[in-house]
Amino acid sequence: MLRKVLPALQELKRDDLKIYALGRKNLTTKEYREFICKERCFPWYKKNIFYQQIDFVHFSPKLKKLLEEAHIYLSLPPDVTEDVLNLLAELPKVGRILVEKPFGKNLEQAQLLQKLIQEKNLHLSIADHYLFKEGILDLKQRDFKKLEIVSLEQIGVEGRLSFYDKIGAMKDMVQGHFLNLTFKILESPDLLNLFSVKEYVRGQYGDGKTEGYAQDLGKTSETETFVKLRLTGKGKEILYITGKGFNKKVGYLKIDGEYFSLDADNSYRRMFDYFLNDKTELFPTLTNTLLAWRIIEKIDSKPQLWYYPRGLKVEQVLVD
Repeated sequence: MLRKVLPALQELKRDDLKIYALGRKNLTTKEYREFICKERCFPWYKKNIFYQQIDFVHFSPKLKKLLEEAHIYLSLPPDVTEDVLNLLAELPKVGRILVEKPFGKNLEQAQLLQKLIQEKNLHLSIADHYLFKEGILDLKQRDFKKLEIVSLEQIGVEGRLSFYDKIGAMKDMVQGHFLNLTFKILESPDLLNLFSVKEYVRGQYGDGKTEGYAQDLGKTSETETFVKLRLTGKGKEILYITGKGFNKKVGYLKIDGEYFSLDADNSYRRMFDYFLNDKTELFPTLTNTLLAWRIIEKIDSKPQLWYYPRGLKVEQVLVD
C-alpha cells in the first residue's frame, strides 16, 4: 500500500476522491495520515485520506453505510478474502470490487471464490498492474516461437514476510503476473494445458540457515524467492525468470527477440484509473485466473532449493 497503491492514487490528481483505509490496527485518521504522508502527500490529497479500524467478522452499520456503492480495493491474505466478500455481499448496494493477487491460495479456493462471486452477483475484477504497463497495453495475441518474461528485483521481501512465506515466487509472480501476460499474447490460453515442463529451478537468497531470507524471516523456510521455469509445447517455448535479492532490478518481456520493458512506470495509476471509471477490459478474467491455477498445480514436482547470495548479478541467471 505505502510503496505503490497510495502514491498511485495521488497521481490520479482527483481532489474529489475520498480514500478510506480500513485495517485491524488501532490508529486514528491523524496518525494514519502522518504515517503515510511523511514525504509523499500533497496537502489536498492528505485531507482526503481517512482511516477506520475494523474486524473481518462483522461490519458495523456505520461501515456498511460507508461502503455502499463505493469502489472497494482488497489487498488481503487469501484466507480472509472469502469472509470479506461475504460481508460485502450483505450490503444493500455493492459497488465495484478490485481484489489483489493471489486470487485464492490454490485452485480449490479460487473456485469457491468464483462460485461466491457468481451467486452474490458481485462486480469484481482481479488486480494485475503488469497488464497496465506502458509497453504491454497494446500487445495483441500473436503467434511466436519463444516468449521470455523476466522480473528480477534488488529488494528482498521487505515488509511482506509473513504473507510471502505462504505464497512464494511461483504463486506471487508466475501464477499472478506471468501467466496473465502469456494469456494476453497466446492465441488460445487453453493451449498452455498442452505444454510440459522442460526446466524448473527454485531458489532462495541466503544460505537457508542464518543469512538472507532465513535471517529476514527469523526461521528456516522452504519458500522460494527465485523461479526459473521453461515450458515447451506446440512448437513454442516459454521461459519465466523471477526473483528477489539480486544486484539490480531487471524487467522485460521478449517475443521472438522483440523487447518490451516491464520496468516501473505508472501501471498502478493506470489500473486504478480504469477501475474507478468502471472500465474492465484489461483486467484478468476469472476463467483465465482459474486456468492459471490449473497450470501451476499441474507442476507437482518441487525441486530442491538452490541458495544464492543476496546481491547476485542478474547476468548469472539470465544465461540461457
